[in-house]
Amino acid sequence: MVITKEIIRRYLLWKQLLLPPQSLSGYKGIAEVFNSIRSIQFDPQNPCGTNVDLVLQARVKDYHPLDYYAWLYRQRKGIECFDKELCVVLLEDLSFCRKAIDNFSRQNRLKNFAIENTEQLNQLLAKINTSGEICSTQINDNRKVESFWGNPKWGKAVLDVLWKTGKLVISKRLNGRKYFDLPQKLYGTKYQWTNDNKLEPEHIIRRIKKVGILPKNGTEQGWLGIGKGQQILPIVDQLVREGILTELQIEHIKKKYVMVSSDIKQLKTAKSIKVNSNTVFLAPLDNLLWDRDMIRDVFDFEYKWEVYTPKNKRKYEHYTLPILYGDKFIGRIEPKQIGKTLEIRGLWLEPNFQWNESVNKSFYSYMETFKDYLRARTVKWLCDFPKNEHKKITLITAFRRVKT
Repeated sequence: MVITKEIIRRYLLWKQLLLPPQSLSGYKGIAEVFNSIRSIQFDPQNPCGTNVDLVLQARVKDYHPLDYYAWLYRQRKGIECFDKELCVVLLEDLSFCRKAIDNFSRQNRLKNFAIENTEQLNQLLAKINTSGEICSTQINDNRKVESFWGNPKWGKAVLDVLWKTGKLVISKRLNGRKYFDLPQKLYGTKYQWTNDNKLEPEHIIRRIKKVGILPKNGTEQGWLGIGKGQQILPIVDQLVREGILTELQIEHIKKKYVMVSSDIKQLKTAKSIKVNSNTVFLAPLDNLLWDRDMIRDVFDFEYKWEVYTPKNKRKYEHYTLPILYGDKFIGRIEPKQIGKTLEIRGLWLEPNFQWNESVNKSFYSYMETFKDYLRARTVKWLCDFPKNEHKKITLITAFRRVKT
């Protein structure tokens, strides 16, 4: 099937609940996002809410950081586990996430640690069963585990091993600390852990549904955590032959993509979907951005999250967020909350994008919404930007970073 970029953009935004953005509300809206896209990638960095918060604020109006905690830690509708990377996942999808630890070296380290510390692990599990949840600071053992990344203390390492092997779950996060408890106490029989690493068609279908479309070759970023291309491609081919997946040829793009065939009707009607002039900032690890090459192909937008890029090699800044306007990416912005102030530390527009009154109105309206999302009181600009005045707006092609 040959499809235009315009149609595939609208389909993807519809699939990601971003056409229009912030169309959902309240705790029902949070649940609907998870029920639809199934998992959201977690990252602890928090300059303006964590990645999970930023994903949700783009889709749920009047959302505030950590509002999803009620859904995750009180209602126990979700669970933290590895999917693409560490994610907050719908509990019923837990069985699909066991492909996460598919690195044999990592598996062996976990296995060896568990064997060498069997007695102590069992004692700790018995203590948790009796006394309840625990965090690493409550384990008085300062030994360093050099075989693990970062050489953590024994207490942190042992909890991590028990979590990654399904013996414990993260019961809550409090002031940056993870607490762990026994899964049966929190989830009962709904907690189904399996170590079966066999790649099944259901894994492929689920991953495509979570993004919208993915490259057929099975080797790009959007497939991370599923398996290798040589494992993925034969299953994709089989699903295409069975009609469960449909192969797409996007105009002017050589690479072949695939989508679930059940969404073909929505794809065909995507052209008639109204695109409102709404502005929204997306999370750096938003599901829409899981495959950066696909974003480049379909949206003509190059995006790299530079948070782990050495400062002297960054093109932009530490934690820049893509700016979506309607069905196009128009630039990126670096916001950071300092107390009750929302600082804008950098803003860059895409080449040839023309800023006009309509964009200006939409942008400033959303800036107020984003400020309210953070419960900030003021916005402080630390970079050049046109003031919100009823005057003629000239084309802005670049913004100078102002050092503080």
